[in-house]
Amino acid sequence: MECKIADLGEIRIIGKGIRTRPGNKQNHRDISAFREESRRNGFIEAPEKERGGMGLFGVCEDFDPEEESFTYIIGIEKKETNVPNGWEETVLPPSRHAVFPVRGPMPDSVRDAWDRIYSEWLPSSEYEHAGGTEFKLFPNGVENDTDGNYCCEVWLPVVEK
Repeated sequence: MECKIADLGEIRIIGKGIRTRPGNKQNHRDISAFREESRRNGFIEAPEKERGGMGLFGVCEDFDPEEESFTYIIGIEKKETNVPNGWEETVLPPSRHAVFPVRGPMPDSVRDAWDRIYSEWLPSSEYEHAGGTEFKLFPNGVENDTDGNYCCEVWLPVVEK
């Protein structure tokens, strides 16, 4: 599996989020529905127009092991001091990440990548999950994301074993 290790400084993200659970792949259904609703109501176009140099983010954070839940945020790098009404802000702290390029139509290609990262790459690599925020990065936004050549990245926080 192709992977590079990258150190990332602090990034402030603004966007909108939902709470979901990974059990029974509920998060797949919830995130897909959230993305589609964000397209229909125009939200996803607003951050895409303002996105910074890295692109559009799909952030998985605030994991709660007792509730087995986490927050998923669609967002962009914060450029201004104000957070638009109805949006939230989160901070990605400085950390080391394993970065996995993903090619193919969404959402299946990114779901397959997550599965392979946890079942193949993590067990055989010299790294383990650092317990921090994971995110998907859509450098070119989500336009044409069902195309077979669509590219995005999965960023996983890691530390050496």
